[in-house]
Formats: sequence, C-alpha cells, structure tokens
Amino acid sequence: MKLQVSLIPELMMDALLLITVISFTLGTYILYTEFKVTLSLDEDREKINFAEVLIGDKCVLAEINGTKVKGIFDRKKLSCEDFCVKGNFSIEFENNFIDCGCRNKSISYLVLIKDEDKFLTAKLFPCSS
Repeated sequence: MKLQVSLIPELMMDALLLITVISFTLGTYILYTEFKVTLSLDEDREKINFAEVLIGDKCVLAEINGTKVKGIFDRKKLSCEDFCVKGNFSIEFENNFIDCGCRNKSISYLVLIKDEDKFLTAKLFPCSS
C-alpha cells in the first residue's frame, strides 16, 4: 500500500518538472527569436483609404454656415494644387474633368461641389500612389 501512495506524487512531480522544462525552453526560444510581421494592403484598400483622406481635405472643403463640411468641395478651390493631400486622383462633374494623375478609374466616390449657390454632383476617382 505504501508503494501506491508514494508512486503517484512522484509521477506528478516528474510531469510538473517536464512541463516546467518545456515552458522554460519555449519561452527562451520566443524571447530570443525575432519575428517579422508584414501587413500589406491590397491596391483597392489603399484607394479607399486615400479617398477617405481626400474627402476630408480641409484645404478644398466648402464652408456652410461657417463650418467646413466633409465631402463637399468648393468649386473655387478645386484644382490639383489646392489640395493639401498630394496624390493621384481625378474628379468628374458636369462636363468638367480635373485630372491629377489618375488613369485607372476602378473605384469612384460620389461627392458634392458647391458652386456659388448650387450644388453639383461629382465623382472622385482615387488612385494608389
């Protein structure tokens, strides 16, 4: 009977020792190994992110009641040089076309252009840089 009582704690101690050695070895390996994680966005996601930045560009936004409104551009300020954000994009409205280096028109955003007292609908085409 004494043999059974002392055998179980010895097995448990051996198992705990093995788990400790494995944990220590694995922890040391992880600590001294350099892992490189690389995230890459696909081209469409880059265009969407760029369009969101363009829509909120404070340099060309129209003011309505003293407040700049995201997604509404001022017609007087609408040229490639007036944008604070630099990149390739195009804007089409009525029979006008503002080309700032964008040839690929795979994604478009609907924006408004304030021209005097009226609003014009326009399409914004962002391109990846």
